[in-house]
Amino acid sequence: MNFLSSCLLNVAIIGASSGKGQDFIEALNGRQDVKIVACVVNENIPKNIEKLQESGVTIIKNGDVSRLISEIPFDVAIVSLPHYLHDGVTRQLLEAKKIIIKEKPLALNETIARSYAQKGSVPIFTTVQRSTHPIFLEAKKDLSLIGEPVSFKYTYTFSLPSKTSGWRGESAKSGGGVVLDMGYHIIDVVLDFFGQPSSVEATFGYKFPEMEKQKLEDSSTLTFSYPSSLRGELILDRHAEKKEERFEIEGALGTMIITPTTYDILVGSETVKHVENSLTKIQVIQKMFDVCLTQQPDSVMLEKQFDRNIQTLSIIDKAYKQKEKKYRTDMNTLPPLSEAAKSLKPGYYEHFKGLKYRLVSVGRHSETLEEYVVYQALYGDQLTWVRPLPLFVETVTKDGKSFPRFKYLGTSLDK
Repeated sequence: MNFLSSCLLNVAIIGASSGKGQDFIEALNGRQDVKIVACVVNENIPKNIEKLQESGVTIIKNGDVSRLISEIPFDVAIVSLPHYLHDGVTRQLLEAKKIIIKEKPLALNETIARSYAQKGSVPIFTTVQRSTHPIFLEAKKDLSLIGEPVSFKYTYTFSLPSKTSGWRGESAKSGGGVVLDMGYHIIDVVLDFFGQPSSVEATFGYKFPEMEKQKLEDSSTLTFSYPSSLRGELILDRHAEKKEERFEIEGALGTMIITPTTYDILVGSETVKHVENSLTKIQVIQKMFDVCLTQQPDSVMLEKQFDRNIQTLSIIDKAYKQKEKKYRTDMNTLPPLSEAAKSLKPGYYEHFKGLKYRLVSVGRHSETLEEYVVYQALYGDQLTWVRPLPLFVETVTKDGKSFPRFKYLGTSLDK
């Protein structure tokens, strides 16, 4: 079954004013199979979006996804938003039966991601671009030339001079440090090449005290072990001496070295194969769109892609679970509640759809220590619910207006 059966796809870009949103617009411009019909932005409208508006593209301000869904006919939504806004928008699009192409991560954790599968068979394609990059596709085909893989080392580093800021510098909004933000890409590559490891060991480092306080790792090493003799390391660092991406695989017969522009196969000291493919950033995105738009992936392919994203999140969750255990061992106590948790006032809240609830408490997941809000419905059977803290305190947009998902009413309700 092909989900995308139309010859011309009407596309809406949500988060069009972001850096990645701008890249998506540039990558889509000129395609004969795609028509951008709407762009959802906050307040600022970049010049290239102004030009789209002049050509008839609808520009929706204030991040109003509800207006987009109710007023604009479109086939595909391309989502480019900060991590903490992904879930609310994804659920709106799933409920509207829209096809979703979204930036990584699929979700902040495996539990949230798995809940999307309950929404039916509407596809979600997560943009991990290395899986559609010609260098990585060709290198995987040639993997057998080095014999049985014995070990690998994937280094992925930036050389950022200052500490992380903005939403990435807040744990409640980012959901994690380099493992979630940078590691997502390369874990996906390793899963594509070698499958799910049998065990994962994680270590974490912090360059700035502010990041350690937020528990947002600046660096990490993940060690993968497989039922065979294969072992591997993933090295992540935001503040390394140099920016680098290098995937080195040792096999029984030789070595493969992959970068974003080349791959080499060495036997002993001799290079027996050298491949170059120096694509620009926009060309890499276009290759990704070739797969998820032009080639019209069927339900089986999308299900496999979804499952691999679940596996990626499972590995990330396991790594963060180890971080929390180490933190408790080192500090002999639980980590302090986040500022978002501390800011929740006791009393009564109203969901943006109008139903009222009583806040019971803020709790922690027994295994991951993730913060959850416990709250009781004031209607029907008065059931008690739990919701991940970021999803309780997030802001939603409807009819052009932004407001809290749960509005505080006070310590008592008027009768």
